[in-house]
Amino acid sequence: MTNNSHKQRISITVDSQLLEEVDRMTKNRSAAVEEGLPLWRKQQIEEQLRRIRKQEIVHTNGLVLIWNDYIYQIINFVVKVYYENTRVIYFIGS
Repeated sequence: MTNNSHKQRISITVDSQLLEEVDRMTKNRSAAVEEGLPLWRKQQIEEQLRRIRKQEIVHTNGLVLIWNDYIYQIINFVVKVYYENTRVIYFIGS
């Protein structure tokens, strides 16, 4: 637990059945809540990191798809130019 000089009094609403279970385990509800909040915070941070990683994967895949589309367009352009130039050369040479 943290130092008393840095504590703040709060009021919360808790499910009555959960509170009964906590009361059976401890006489100090405040300690139970104070120990539980860091665990909750850790879970929230881990969930945020999972969402960020998922977004990075989607973003990275999106960039790969955009890059692949860009390369595809370049190849199509080069093939089209080559084909058109070949036709012109063939026409001139015939």
